[in-house]
Amino acid sequence: MFFKIPKQKNRKALSAGIIFIVSGIMLNQWILAYFFSDGQIETFLKKALIWIIDIALIASGILIIIRNKPVSVKQILQIGVLFFISFVITEICFRLIYPAVSPVNQQFEKSEYFVPKPYVMFGGKPNHIELNRLGYKEDAPAIQRNPNEVRIFLLGGSALFEGDTTISRLLENEFHAHGFRCINCFNWGMPASTSGLELAKIVFEIADSEPDIIVMYNGGNDFMTPLWADPRPGYPYNFFIYESNPLLIKDISSYPMLSLAFYGSKILRFLFPSYFINTFTRFEKIKKEVNYGQESWKNAIVTAYLNNVIKASKTSKAFGADFMLFFQPLVYFKDKLSKEEQAFQSKTGLRKYITCLHEKFNYKIDSVNKQYKLNYADLSNIFDTCNLQTFADDIHTLPKSKHIIAVTMYKQMIQKIDSARFSGAK
Repeated sequence: MFFKIPKQKNRKALSAGIIFIVSGIMLNQWILAYFFSDGQIETFLKKALIWIIDIALIASGILIIIRNKPVSVKQILQIGVLFFISFVITEICFRLIYPAVSPVNQQFEKSEYFVPKPYVMFGGKPNHIELNRLGYKEDAPAIQRNPNEVRIFLLGGSALFEGDTTISRLLENEFHAHGFRCINCFNWGMPASTSGLELAKIVFEIADSEPDIIVMYNGGNDFMTPLWADPRPGYPYNFFIYESNPLLIKDISSYPMLSLAFYGSKILRFLFPSYFINTFTRFEKIKKEVNYGQESWKNAIVTAYLNNVIKASKTSKAFGADFMLFFQPLVYFKDKLSKEEQAFQSKTGLRKYITCLHEKFNYKIDSVNKQYKLNYADLSNIFDTCNLQTFADDIHTLPKSKHIIAVTMYKQMIQKIDSARFSGAK
């Protein structure tokens, strides 16, 4: 036999040994179920560390049973000191080699494009590398306006923001190519932006720059953000994190003192990211409160998006600007997919979900479009007949595809917006 169990066992030793063995067996499943929201251990290092702890616990339990002696207070203290020293050494190593990124940053990224801003939630860091003095890409509006200038402001998410030559710049080039030399397009796109944030930007930022035309190029983030960020329909990306500030807690007895102390450890942040997210935020509870994934939740997402669009149109006109909405193309609407695009769809599995919400939105906007004169153009099927790859992922288009989008937007704007807006721009 591998080991021999004494016939007469000390009850304390047997109990202690069983506890250690069961803890070692159960610990891995417990961590997977509670601490890792996606049910997976992302890296080999995480898996190795957890298995080392599991094996150590199981081996300790077996040794206690074999020795047939109860664990003394002295031995417990020795184990505690040894564990503390090991933890300190590991913590020091992690601080030296592991990037200083919080679990919240890992799952809900906050970078130079997510600087807190009054009223509009967040925006880009002013004058940061590719960003202008207002925190947006490309040129900022001049303080002194050219008398013949026509200003077009484009609002959207990363699909509008990203690219060496953006959709905004390509649209401006298209106007210039058709003789509208005095038209300037300003890119107010920002990663993770949704229609609610863009509505706030119209009021608190764009209105001060004398806009002539305000364009929304969106839809993707409004539909997809509630799936993996703040699940409440109409709420901004990661808003539940902002409202989870411990300084706002009224009941001091519920203050997460120990959890905040553990949060100071880099190794604990590395091993148990979802524990801190679940402890510091109401993420999982909020999902239950809003009936996450249910039909009522989907309807609320569509309604919130439509309401924001209607308000944006009314607000733009109140400031003397025309308004136009473009529902952006997504890979889920394309019929002839390349191998890469098939992989994008398979990876997310969102085709049914996105098409369902899109159909609901089109049905609702058709019923109010004439009433509010929204100047709506649906670009979702713009790449239907294209066999080549046009998307870089499920929402972002390749550089060659952006030109097609810009040309289509130009044609739609010329058709749907009063020609008087463009008459003085040549």
